[in-house]
Amino acid sequence: RVVARPLGTGHAIPAGGAILQARGDRRRPLLDEGKVGNWVKLHVGLTPWWTGVKDAIGGGPRLVSGGVPVFQADEAFLSSQLLPRNPRTAVGQLGNHRIILVAVDGRTSWSAGVTNTQLARLMVHLGAVTAMALDAGGSTTIAFDGRVLNHPSDGSERPVADALMVTYYGIYARPARLSLYSPNGDRVADVQRLYGKVVRTSRVVMKLVRASDGFVRWKWTGTRRPGTFVKEFRRSLRDGRWRWEVSAVDSRGRSSQMTRAFVTNSTLGHLALSKRLMRPTRRGGRLDISFRVARQADVAVFVRTLGGAVVRRLVSSHLGAGRYAVRWNAKNGRGRVVHSRRYLIRVRASNAVGVVALSRGVRVVRRF
Repeated sequence: RVVARPLGTGHAIPAGGAILQARGDRRRPLLDEGKVGNWVKLHVGLTPWWTGVKDAIGGGPRLVSGGVPVFQADEAFLSSQLLPRNPRTAVGQLGNHRIILVAVDGRTSWSAGVTNTQLARLMVHLGAVTAMALDAGGSTTIAFDGRVLNHPSDGSERPVADALMVTYYGIYARPARLSLYSPNGDRVADVQRLYGKVVRTSRVVMKLVRASDGFVRWKWTGTRRPGTFVKEFRRSLRDGRWRWEVSAVDSRGRSSQMTRAFVTNSTLGHLALSKRLMRPTRRGGRLDISFRVARQADVAVFVRTLGGAVVRRLVSSHLGAGRYAVRWNAKNGRGRVVHSRRYLIRVRASNAVGVVALSRGVRVVRRF
């Protein structure tokens, strides 16, 4: 039953009700029949009917069919909508049935956007075997867990009437705080945090497992209310690969699980410089560099610019466990005193566990 006939857009959808909207030549029939107090009955049909379809979404134009880009979908879209470069949104399905959601920024100084044809080619490049476009322009917004991931061209999210949303009911574990954990007491990468999140009250099992032999270093089982939980490690773990395994059964009996991995490598630590400011003369300067090696490794010590260019290699050797000291005389590989600027002292160790590196900055101000 029609209860109101407001003009324009931006109206709240009434609880338990709906809003009918018409434009162009469809506007007059709706106004004639949809008078306040009248009853309106809608008949919506699909020909042919899709037997067995559980969920469907409308949009357009079609972008990919059978893994081939579609440039002329013969749908009711204008050239002004398809040809200019604009922010654009698309949804596609890969050959393994996984879904991809794509948002392309546009209308900015650093991103002009794409045409509809370019969007079709992009979806094929990403592996889509079927894909279609969704609303473009200022409506192009993609977000996860309440955080907008792109840069909407309006400068912020635009209020829209609908959206394609993917929700999860199970347990989620975001990546560990540190992909390389180094608990050797030097206060560098030595606090690891592991995360889990449930959206419904669930019976949860969390455990930290050594990948090499399945040894369970830590385990917790109990009931968790909706929200995020964090397990913090400041203790030593054997060097190698570890798995953070979480599983849950929610209040509706649905089970889920997820695994994240990280590496513990305490081979290298305690990098220290004798000073943070060097004032070399024409004859050079002196900077003492010290570090500890916990086990045998191939160790290299470099002086680099902040941009990553190698100024000088100070050490390149296979070292055993112990504390080492290296001296830099403020000269480059050609024997000349370096220019005044900031430099990085970088120490890298490589062994069977993996590669670990530490860096410290030093400022050079020449006295000549």
